[in-house]
Amino acid sequence: MSENLSSPLHTYARLFKSVKNYKSFFAFAILGVILASAAEAAISKFVVPPLFDKGVIGKSLEFLKFAPLYILTTFLMRGTGDFLGKYFMAYVGRNIVKDHRIAMLKHMLYLPVAFFDKSTIGELVSKVNYDAEQVATALSDSVLELFKGISTVIFLLAVMFSISWQITITVLTITPIISLYFKAVSKRIRRYSRTVQCSMGEVTNIAHEIIGAHKVIRAFQGIAYESEKIKKIIGNNCKQEVKIALVMACSEPIMQFIGAFALALLIYVATARNLNISPGECIGLFVAMFGLIRPIKQVTQVNNILQRGIAAADSIHKLLDEPIENDHGEYYFERAKGRIIFKQVEFAYSRDDEDENKQVALKNISFTIEPGETIALVGSSGGGKSTLISLLPRFYEIRQGSILIDNINIKDISLVSLREQIAIVTQHVVLFNDTIANNIAYGRVEKTSREDIEKAATAAYVMEFVAKLPNGLDSMIGQDGVMLSGGQRQRLAIARAILKNAPILILDEATSALDTESERYIQEALANIMRHCTTLVVAHRLSTIENADKILVLEQGEIVEFGTHKELMDNNSRYASLQQSQFKELIKE
Repeated sequence: MSENLSSPLHTYARLFKSVKNYKSFFAFAILGVILASAAEAAISKFVVPPLFDKGVIGKSLEFLKFAPLYILTTFLMRGTGDFLGKYFMAYVGRNIVKDHRIAMLKHMLYLPVAFFDKSTIGELVSKVNYDAEQVATALSDSVLELFKGISTVIFLLAVMFSISWQITITVLTITPIISLYFKAVSKRIRRYSRTVQCSMGEVTNIAHEIIGAHKVIRAFQGIAYESEKIKKIIGNNCKQEVKIALVMACSEPIMQFIGAFALALLIYVATARNLNISPGECIGLFVAMFGLIRPIKQVTQVNNILQRGIAAADSIHKLLDEPIENDHGEYYFERAKGRIIFKQVEFAYSRDDEDENKQVALKNISFTIEPGETIALVGSSGGGKSTLISLLPRFYEIRQGSILIDNINIKDISLVSLREQIAIVTQHVVLFNDTIANNIAYGRVEKTSREDIEKAATAAYVMEFVAKLPNGLDSMIGQDGVMLSGGQRQRLAIARAILKNAPILILDEATSALDTESERYIQEALANIMRHCTTLVVAHRLSTIENADKILVLEQGEIVEFGTHKELMDNNSRYASLQQSQFKELIKE
């Protein structure tokens, strides 16, 4: 969205819709603000003038008797209004933070994989943490202060008009100056705030990298390099924050000077003209005028907060407007048989057809797998093996061709039903900070019996190390399974796939982190599963896939060979060359 006059208004109008669920609380807050503002104006009109005219000058004992009651009542009204405004607006603000965080995180659950490929973790975490707080402040604190400032100004101006309309109109001549100043400051703060949001994403991202990659940093002597990155990124964030602080620091004294100028103008007009007002009214007018300086100062501070909130809202809205996965399929499987057909499939990571530098990862991929067959994908690193298997569960959308399961195009199948037919085990195991049992039954915890979890754990040889843990299957494993070894984590992933019992199994280097003995056990467990499902295997060690029904050799995104192990070895081409290379490596070891 281009930055124009309507853009911030449109953003804030959209943002304000989030208040509708809490409109009664919001109304109480505004009522409290109005009450406090009215009490503040009442001091200038109904307390100060009579206190001087009747009490100090007139020495009315009757008035002085009730004067403390007037003062206490006015300040009680003001305190009650302040309480209602602050408490209920805080309630609204915290719930808005909650709603925006839930909305963003839930929306991320439905975004395509390609979105996460082009976004950093730090950038997304910053939106959930930093931007949500900025938005809540813009919708709660700033609105509270804005309403309080505006209502106070209105009440105080009403008081001033009731005392002397000539002086009040003279003071209001400075309004255009304030308006122009606000416009200039708002634009600058909004621009700086957007820069701060980007820099906060970079700060969050480098924090994630340093925490997550601490072993690699030390092992490869990257401390000096990372230190420089830290200084550069956090220094840039500090620089942007200081720019905002500079604008805010300048805006407050300038607004105070404008207010003081208005006060000086008031005093000049009051003394230069022979205005028929009493001493008490004159003091009340001065009190009201002094009272105007504070709300003007508040409005300045509110404007700073508001502009940061609008910039944060732009960032959040951009995320929430990201299109979710294309899921228009209406076909639902009870259980697929597992026949898979790739027909002239082409895939490129860039979706821009006009981009000459787009990277075509797969070209003219065609093959068929019958139910219960095992097909192995082999080839050099970067050949497209992992990309190919990512197309089956529709993690990415193909550019040309079609993929069919049981002769049904996967685009016509509901994503929920499609992915229910597929179990995946990759070399990069993803585990959650939960119990071993809940990780095995992930996605189906509530509908899975303990007995089924134990059977899957036994089949994947998880129980061998679980039996040594104090809490067994109920042991917590830490963030991403940090308390387990690589082999143990991979066994958990395999147990999860066993429990799912899907008709299609994808194994992407599934045994890469296992020692020789564990791999032998896991291969036996996988062999039992693979008898009952269609399996796609990506393997680096070719010795593990010699018994596959078909072997597909991929090079630079194209199929260069396809057949059984014996057929490919007899061809003495690319597959045979890969086998000989690995055999030589084994001899060297």
